[in-house]
Amino acid sequence: FSTRPAALRFMGRIHEFPLLDRSLLAPDRRYEGALRAQLALDTLPTPLRLFAYLSEDWQLTSEWYTWPL
Repeated sequence: FSTRPAALRFMGRIHEFPLLDRSLLAPDRRYEGALRAQLALDTLPTPLRLFAYLSEDWQLTSEWYTWPL
């Protein structure tokens, strides 16, 4: 990506990711999807993990994002 905003825009979109089988949904009902992101501290490089576990600044979890299905 040529810019940071371009990379963030790309990462902020989910494309062609199967979430559920539409045949499981009743046609006369309304459904809502929900998603949030969380930093998995155990996937960080080892030198960063200590800082991440000890600092609240690294406890990153987004708000829930919901949308109608």
